[in-house]
Formats: sequence, C-alpha cells, structure tokens
Amino acid sequence: MSFKRKPPKDNERNVRTNGKNIRGVITSKTGRTIQYESFNEFKLILLLERDPNVIDYCSQPEKFDFIDWTGKHHTYIPDFKVWKKDGSIEIHEVTLEKRRVRENMIIREKAGRDICKKRGWKFVLHTEKTLPSGAKLANFSSLYGFKATAYYVEVIAVAVKKYLTNSPLNIPTLITQVSFYTEAPETIVSGCVFHMLWQGSLGIISDTLLFIDGYPNPKSIITLN
Repeated sequence: MSFKRKPPKDNERNVRTNGKNIRGVITSKTGRTIQYESFNEFKLILLLERDPNVIDYCSQPEKFDFIDWTGKHHTYIPDFKVWKKDGSIEIHEVTLEKRRVRENMIIREKAGRDICKKRGWKFVLHTEKTLPSGAKLANFSSLYGFKATAYYVEVIAVAVKKYLTNSPLNIPTLITQVSFYTEAPETIVSGCVFHMLWQGSLGIISDTLLFIDGYPNPKSIITLN
C-alpha cells in the first residue's frame, strides 16, 4: 500500500506499510518533503535536522542496481541520501539488528557499501542500538517543535549566553532570570532557549528529561556548548 499515489519530488518511491510500522512525512530544514516508514527512521531524521554539518538530505533517493555473487540481479532503494558541508555525500540506511543476519539484508548491505565506495561516498548504517533512545530521544522529539528560526531572538540569545558564561543553570532559573533582565515574556524566552537547545548552541548536562508533565524540568541543567 503506497502512502500517496505519487511520491514526493526527488523520492524514487512512496513509503509503505505492512500494517505494523509507522509512516509519515515531514518538511526538512531545506523545505524538502521527507518520508519515513519506521520510528527508527524518524529518529534519524531528528539527527539529520539538528546536525549543522548536514546541508541537505533526501528520502528514498534513487534505485541501486547490482549483481550478487551468484550472478543474480537485484535492486533496492536506500533510505536517505545526505549532503554534507564539506562536499561529501553519504547514504544512510536504517534497519534492526536482528534483520542484519538475513541473507537478503547481508547482500543489500554489501551492495550499498560497494556502490558508495565506487562513487566516493560514505555508507552509514543505523540500528536501534546506535539511534537515540530514552531521555535523549524524548528531548529531541520535544525540541523538534522549536526548530523554526522564528523562535530565535538575538537579544534574548545574548542574555542566555551571558547568564550561562560563569556556570550552568537549571531551565526554570535560566528562563526567569533572562525574562527579568530582558523584560521579555517567559514564553518568548523559553522558546528561544529551546530553539538554542535544538540548534546545539546550548547543551544539557546528563541525560535528563527537559519536560515533565509539560513543564520545564528543574533537574535539567543547561550549559553553553
């Protein structure tokens, strides 16, 4: 069953469902329509969106044709193609550890690596063991809603960095102090802080949840990166 009758621009095919996996689309930081057909693929999208070294990426980018060691012809479409700031190109595949031992997956992974090597690209494989989980995943998912640059306010960002220069602060204290200093509403300050966390200019000390029951967690300590 296809997700749409026609795949998005630059996507070789639509994402599919077997009735058990989740699927969906997002708009990337460059305005592309990006498809995913598993929660693990969505986790990778969060990483690609946050990575400042990733200038662009595309889902279901092209069809790889190859011949296996028995002479049999195969095709498969990798999950993502990624363009980096240094000019390099990467193919990213997402799978489960238990699937890697299957013969068809062994053949496909080898073909992906061989094709990338010939093109001067890098092949990157992700599994549930390498993708974010726990508090880190929960935080990335929460911060995704603050990725828009509209949340960034320069005068607030400067004040946030000023207050964090000498020592880390927990989220409620940081928001309250910056709001008082800039005379900006706490909702505006918190939006800017969460956007900076999404960008990576701010960091969290230890893997603690940013939010508990929808409110900033006082145990989450924020620092400059």
